[in-house]
Amino acid sequence: TGLEVRTYGVLSLCGALQLLINQIEQPYARSLIACDMPINATAGAEPSGSSLCGDRIYVIGEGAMLSGNGDSLENMGRFLITLFVSGFADSHGRKAAALVGWVLITCSVLCFMLASFIHPWARVLFVVAQGLQGMSGIGLISDIVSRDIAASVEGDPTHLFARRNMLGVVLSMVFFGIVLSIQYSQITEFRPVWTLIFIFSVAVLSVMVTIFPETQPEADRKERKSMHVSDIIANEVGVYRKVLQNNRFAFFSVVEAFFKNIAGG
Repeated sequence: TGLEVRTYGVLSLCGALQLLINQIEQPYARSLIACDMPINATAGAEPSGSSLCGDRIYVIGEGAMLSGNGDSLENMGRFLITLFVSGFADSHGRKAAALVGWVLITCSVLCFMLASFIHPWARVLFVVAQGLQGMSGIGLISDIVSRDIAASVEGDPTHLFARRNMLGVVLSMVFFGIVLSIQYSQITEFRPVWTLIFIFSVAVLSVMVTIFPETQPEADRKERKSMHVSDIIANEVGVYRKVLQNNRFAFFSVVEAFFKNIAGG
C-alpha cells in the first residue's frame, strides 16, 4: 500500500544506509592512522590500509583500537536512547522521532567526513560520529511504526512484517555490494565516499520531511503530550524494570548484552 511505501520504504532505506556506514567504519578507521614511516611504493608491496602510515601492523592495531572505542560509545548511546525514544515517539509523534533520529545520523556522517579533512581531530570526530549513530534509535522507531500500521489493519498483520523484512533484505543486499567493492578495492581515500554518503543522507532526510506520514493516532499523541519528558522516561524505566524483575532470564540476558556491547564485542 501507499502507506507502507512511505513508511517501510523510507525506514528500510535508512536501515540499509546504516548498514553501509557500519561496514566501512573499520577500513575507514585504519585510513585515519598516521605515523612517521613512509608508504612502501614498491610494486607488489602489501598496502598498509592508510595513506598516512606505511607500518601495516601499527595501522591495523591502532585502527582496531579506534574502531573499538567508537563501538563502545555507539553501544552506550544505543542503550541510553532506548529509554527516551519510545516516550518521545509517543508524546511528539513517530515522524518527529524519525526526523530527530535521522538528523543525528546525518550529523554522524558529517563528523565522519570532517575526520578525513581535519587530521588533528580525526580520532575525536570518528568516535563522536559513532556515538551519534548509536543515539539515532531508527531501528526502534521502525518497530514502533510497524506496530502502528499493524494495529490499523483488520485481520492478520503478519504479511505486513514479512513485506517490511523482505524490503529491508533487498536494500541491504544492494548496499552490501557497495561495501564489498569498497573493502576489496582497499581504498585509503574516503573523502569521496563520505561526501556521497552525506549527500544521500541529506536526500533521505528531505524525503522523510516530505512524504513520511504520521502513523500515531491523534488521540494517543494528545494524551502523552501532556506528560513531561522526565515522566515519560520514568514510565519507560518502570516498564523495563518490571520486565527484568519478573523474568530472571531477561535480566541476565540484558546484563550479558550490556557488558558485551560496552566492551565493543
